[in-house]
Amino acid sequence: MQFHQITLALGIISIYIGFSVALGLILHDHSSVSSASHYLPILGFILLVFIPATAMVLSYTVWSSFARLFVTCAGWLAGFLSAAQPDWIPTLVWQRHFQRGYLALAMGTVAIWGLSSWAIFSSGAAMLIGLAALTAGSSSARALLTT
Repeated sequence: MQFHQITLALGIISIYIGFSVALGLILHDHSSVSSASHYLPILGFILLVFIPATAMVLSYTVWSSFARLFVTCAGWLAGFLSAAQPDWIPTLVWQRHFQRGYLALAMGTVAIWGLSSWAIFSSGAAMLIGLAALTAGSSSARALLTT
């Protein structure tokens, strides 16, 4: 497997698991609220982010069916655990500091893929994705280092 294929795979996996954890955190934060208006962020995230991300992972035919199912199940498990926040997982995982570090690492992986793909294939789309990920990762790393 080539370098840009490895970074693409790691980027897809880390972003999908990150989206799953974000959904779990949204569910956890809104679990005690019964008002209908508080379900809008959950519904919006599911419809606009989680379902398209799941469809992307499941339709990525470069991976075997088993690999796509494995990544999807890992994401669902991560989402369930972030919603439940069981006591056996260290509380550090649920703190913003840890989440910023994860985001910086995930965006760094995507930035490496995008910029290396741009250098190899001269793809404008890959360059834009790489620069956007670099910006998001740098912002998250800066926030992580200043807190």
